[in-house]
Amino acid sequence: GVALVGVKMEKASAGECVKVVVRCRPLFGKEIGEGRKKIVACDLKTGEIKIQNPKLPEDPAKQFTFDQVYDERNTQMEIFEGTALPIVRAAIEGYNGT
Repeated sequence: GVALVGVKMEKASAGECVKVVVRCRPLFGKEIGEGRKKIVACDLKTGEIKIQNPKLPEDPAKQFTFDQVYDERNTQMEIFEGTALPIVRAAIEGYNGT
């Protein structure tokens, strides 16, 4: 089984509806086999990702900010507990989870 101990549910304020969460995955077999390089850098503390153009590495990276960012080191459980679990608990308490 899965223990859901120690996870807090925070009530959203009246104006808070949607949070945007990004998970940056690692390169997979085919990409590694083709010699591709990692072009996405995640800053978990600031919620920012930077994407480097692999064809123009001298250009500055494009930067985007999200409510939450996860990288390839985060586990499925960490992502579930930080994103989906609060929605599930809110829905059980009668709040709209969509």
